[in-house]
Amino acid sequence: MTTYTGANARVVEKDITKVIEESMSGVNGVETMDSSTHQGSSQVSLTFKLGRNMDSAVEDVRSNVERIRDSLPKEASSPIVVKADPNNYPILYLSFYDAERSEREMSDYIDKFIVPVFETMDGVGSVQVFGKRVTAMRVWLDPAKMAASKITVTDVVNLLREQNSTIPSGQIRGQDRLYNITTSTELRNAAEFNNLILRSGDNQQIRLRDIGETRLDPESVDDSFRVKGHTAIAIGIIPQSTANPLDVETNVQAAFKNIVKSLPNGMKAEIAYNQADYIRAP
Repeated sequence: MTTYTGANARVVEKDITKVIEESMSGVNGVETMDSSTHQGSSQVSLTFKLGRNMDSAVEDVRSNVERIRDSLPKEASSPIVVKADPNNYPILYLSFYDAERSEREMSDYIDKFIVPVFETMDGVGSVQVFGKRVTAMRVWLDPAKMAASKITVTDVVNLLREQNSTIPSGQIRGQDRLYNITTSTELRNAAEFNNLILRSGDNQQIRLRDIGETRLDPESVDDSFRVKGHTAIAIGIIPQSTANPLDVETNVQAAFKNIVKSLPNGMKAEIAYNQADYIRAP
């Protein structure tokens, strides 16, 4: 684990994650290597083959990390090397990617049609999604236009709170029925947000679109997941502590085959990692 305060995910991936990954290529006995990059932090995880002495493996990793410390940004913390409990990690990673669809579209599809299949499966404790993009209405403000119009961020925040809310407005009581009344000013699309009036007077109206832009974008791009060079979304399957991991893997494999057959045109899926292959190995 390495922290790099203030750096976005792309900078962390380029300057830290990839450098550490390359340094780990010479460590003996590595079964798999995966990494996750977030704003301000990088984590590279190694899984070793059965029989590898873990104390020796940790020392090899620390030695390799020390060799590349000077190649990392000076502002970044020294990488921390720890041994982790494998029972808290997924036994399978299923990756999905599509050259035509956006990450937001893929995230929405996976949330609705794929994750529920595994969450309700016998023996599965939890399902983790990596690289997910949640759709949100984002307001992008132009500082120069705001200064020229004498509009502050507080003005924009107050406007959004006032114009995008649902307010209880009372009740209508009949002879044998009671109706609740709600006043809704919720906005439904980017155009409605952009048309909001921030200020009106002196024969001039200043709308949100005059000092910025509202559009549907990912809620966060602070992390990413890549498989074989593709930007992807991955699902990690973590079994229950009392479940037989081989039984869980068998059930996941069967469900995954059906999922692949029903994927939209252009969407690809594969099993990026399967721990059961190594459990069964002689």
